[in-house]
Amino acid sequence: MRVRRLVLPVLAVAGFASLGEYLSRRDPERFDPLVECSRGHRYRTIWIPGGSLKALRWFNRRYQWCPVGHHWSWVRRIDPELLSVGERSAANAVHDLRIA
Repeated sequence: MRVRRLVLPVLAVAGFASLGEYLSRRDPERFDPLVECSRGHRYRTIWIPGGSLKALRWFNRRYQWCPVGHHWSWVRRIDPELLSVGERSAANAVHDLRIA
């Protein structure tokens, strides 16, 4: 009984992480978008509509850890076409959680 209490949540988290990785590889612009925190830091994150294990959702924003500034903040998706090539490559270099 005690093992089941530990194994089931671990399997659920691993399954959710695997699904996120699969979807981000299938359509990276939709499930692995560029985001910007409230302090202006830009990076990539796994963004699955309707689900979130590492963030609190509020409509089109999420409250999550910013790996660039090392702080918690509100995050929103941004359009990569509005960024310069240098800004886009700098944002692509950082990912909040790498699963592979």
